[in-house]
Parts: sequence; structure tokens; C-alpha cells
Amino acid sequence: MPPTLYVWRVPSYVSLRMSMNTDLAALFATMADIMDIKGENTFKVLAFRKVGRILGDLSFDVRDCIKNNILIFDKSGKLLDYWGNAFPGGHGLSISKEGGEDFLLLTDCGWYQDRTGSFQRQAGQVVKTDLTGRLIFSIGHPRTIGVYKDDEYFQPTETAVAPNGDIYVADGYGSDYIIHYSSKGQYIRHFGGHHNANPEHNLVNAHGVSVAIPTYDLCPDVTVDQIIQQMRTASCELARLGRRLVMSGHSAGGHLAACMLATDWPAVDASLPQDLVAAAYAISGLFDLGPLVGTSINGAMRLDHATARAASPLFWTVPARGSLDAVVGESESAEYFRQSRTIVDLWGAAGVATRFGFIPAANHFTAIAPLADPASPMVLRLLQLATR
Repeated sequence: MPPTLYVWRVPSYVSLRMSMNTDLAALFATMADIMDIKGENTFKVLAFRKVGRILGDLSFDVRDCIKNNILIFDKSGKLLDYWGNAFPGGHGLSISKEGGEDFLLLTDCGWYQDRTGSFQRQAGQVVKTDLTGRLIFSIGHPRTIGVYKDDEYFQPTETAVAPNGDIYVADGYGSDYIIHYSSKGQYIRHFGGHHNANPEHNLVNAHGVSVAIPTYDLCPDVTVDQIIQQMRTASCELARLGRRLVMSGHSAGGHLAACMLATDWPAVDASLPQDLVAAAYAISGLFDLGPLVGTSINGAMRLDHATARAASPLFWTVPARGSLDAVVGESESAEYFRQSRTIVDLWGAAGVATRFGFIPAANHFTAIAPLADPASPMVLRLLQLATR
């Protein structure tokens, strides 16, 4: 399962809640009865291609069973409702919010089992419904709107929803494009695929990228160390999804991304893997906070030389795993270049896979502009990190 692409933003911290099943045997027995599954392979069948999403106190699961594709649980694990049998290749599930109302985006990859148990292939689809299953619209084969050629398969595996409601469809079992639609299902553009002039821009087995955008309190209300702790708390919550994380952020967010990569996660929680964070992509990051001590901004940050060093990942124990990309704007100050080059060199010499780069003609504030272009080297690198 690919790691989650983890993007930093500023306002206030929001935590995630997960449903916890206390009686798994009873739960699986109930689900097996609903799905008409019998025998010793019940657990295996139920676990096959299942995706869950949390919404408030509810958990929505999509499954590739010919009966009851959608299962709805409360946070204690109690089955509340189930519906749908039109998605035999049920593979992905996203939740979007528009105008205060929640919607489901169901991804049917097109692969299904016939009555003999053999796998068959048909065109996939993405369907938008409300929480009761009422159809809003469906997205079918892009060939019908002239986007795909006749010989290109469409077998989507997952969707991601942008803050404005736009939908990104990953055609992971088909032609490996990422297809961008509006919130109304209107085609906008696509990128990826197998035949780019630069082979590093090709995608293989694209399964979508889940995005979590935690927020955190700001100085002077909290210290920098407390902000780092808040991000560790958010990471621990995301760890319960069972995925490795890719951290990305700009400026202070770049600092936090490196901090998460360098965190000793078993020391935070003994149940966590050491490689919880698989990679960090820092844009114009700060890795040595010492130079800020003598600046006006320190009036809010309240750092002295000891606390600045303690909060600087450049002086932490180098992580024993993962990768770090550190990029800066070409027009940024020498200090941003120094800090990014220094951490890349230091961590790289210790065995971390590191990369340094710069964004042409960009300053500190425009260095993130490539994130708005799905075909930019920055976005393609993030996709590569999140899907490897």
C-alpha cells in the first residue's frame, strides 16, 4: 500500500478519529452473513480490496463483493447499514464536502470475479453519491470524450478531492493517467501515462494519493517545540491508517517535514514502526533555527540558542532510513541555499537518500508555485515519492 502524501498548512490543529473494533470475530461473522460468505476463508475474502474512510463517528467501507458494496459502522465497530451492488470491482473510496453536505466518490476498477471465480475485465467507473447511495453523477471511460485512444484501458483505482471540490482520478489498473475533473464531473486535464518524453514523468500502477492537511497552533501562543509535538500527534493518528507517510511542506513546513523524518517513532509510541515517515520533501526549509535568534521574528518564537538548536533537525541524530528532498527558489537568500545544501550533504553522507534542487526564477514566496501545475517536476516528484 502506498504511503500518504502529507502536506502542511497553517491555521489550527485538527485531529482524526478512527473506528476501533473490539469484537472482530463477531464483526466478521455479521459481515460474512450479510455478504453471504461462508467457510474458513471468511476473513480472507472480507479483507480483499477493502478501503475505509472516516466521517465523524462513522466509518464507510467499500468492498468488491457482489452483494452490499458499502458497509457503514459506528466508531465502536457496530454495523449500522449496508447498501449497493453495482460496483463488483469496488476498489477506492473518497469523501468530499460541498456546501456543508458530504458525498462519496466510489471507484470501481473494472476487474471482477465471475461465477466460476475467474477474473474478468471491463471498463471501470467513478460514481459520486450522497451518503445514502443516491447517484449524483458517474465518470465513465475517457474515450467517450476524446481523451483516451480506443486501445487505452480505463480501470481507475482511487480518487483524491481538492479543497475546491475538484476530483483527481488515478487510472492505476488502466493507462496510468491522473485525470482532473471539476466537482461536477467535467473533464479539465490529464497527465502521467506511459509515453512521456522524460520517462521519469511516467506513472506505473498509479493508485492515487491520499492527502492529509493538519494544522497547528502558532507562536507566540505555543513554542516551536510544541508545534513539533502537535505534528507528531497528527502523524500518530495517521499511522492508524496503516500507511507510510510522505511529509511535504514550505518554509516552516519544510522544517517540520524534516523533523518528522528524523523522529524516533518507537520512542514516541512503541507500537509505531521506525520507518513511519518514508520521505520528506522540503521546499525552502529551515533546518537550523539558530540564525533566527537575533531577528525580530524571534519576538514571537521566543527562542534562545539552546532551544533553537534543540528544535533544529540539522543537529538531531540522522535518520537511519527514508529520503529527503530539499529544494529552494533560485532567487532566495544564501542562507536558504546553505541550510538545504548542508542537510542534504550531512544526511546523505550518513546514508539517507538525499536530493538538492532549486526552482528556476523563484523567490521564497513563489517557490511553491509549481504545486499548481500537475505536470511540474515538483508535483511529479511528490507523486513518485507517494506511490513508490
